[in-house]
Amino acid sequence: VVATTAPLLIEDAREHPLVRDSAATRAAGIVAYAAVPLRAPGGGAVLGSVCVVDFVPRAWSADDVALLEDLAAAAGDDVVLRLAARAAHDGAAAATESRYAAILAAAGVAVLGVDAEGRTTFANPEAERILGWSAAELVGRDQHALVHHTRPDGTPYPVGECPVYAARRTGVPTRSEQELFWRRDGTPVPVAFVVTPLGAQGAPSGAVITFEDVSARQAAEAALARALAEASEGRRTLEALLEH
Repeated sequence: VVATTAPLLIEDAREHPLVRDSAATRAAGIVAYAAVPLRAPGGGAVLGSVCVVDFVPRAWSADDVALLEDLAAAAGDDVVLRLAARAAHDGAAAATESRYAAILAAAGVAVLGVDAEGRTTFANPEAERILGWSAAELVGRDQHALVHHTRPDGTPYPVGECPVYAARRTGVPTRSEQELFWRRDGTPVPVAFVVTPLGAQGAPSGAVITFEDVSARQAAEAALARALAEASEGRRTLEALLEH
């Protein structure tokens, strides 16, 4: 499954050429087997596989596979979040030397780690790409002051009103679909992010921010809204003509 990056469905392992001679099949009595790739979020690298087994022959349905793929997606999110938490806690230097840094680098979503004071401790390549800052430039600097300092209307964004700060202070995870980060060149980028606090309840030691650039999605939504408005106006014009 890892090598082919494709699902593997086996109705009867005792007859399947790949596994009929497997010691695991004989010893454990596994007969039916279904597995899908476990990927880093955003279609990233294959980290392993998620599988289910049965001890009698079983035909796997499309719904079975879809459910397993949903489970694998959730597991992939959890793996990356846990590794990002370790990276944010250990600091950038330790993260660079650790094997899990490669997984975070392959993730298809942007990941930032911040400490209890809001200083950036870790940034993966997707975060670098979206923000235009290198990890070396981000680490050790105030995350809010660097990338989240101004509202869409150009007014200052007080850190006390920032959802990232709120999650760090309260220890409660926060999700926002309509925020604005600022790139290194001073241009804004609309983002959706999830902030997951680190540390014990009531005493957070920092947070992990996973985010994505939603520029394309917002453009598509705006185009759809325009098309719907034009269609509505056209319908009203047609109704008026028919009435006349």
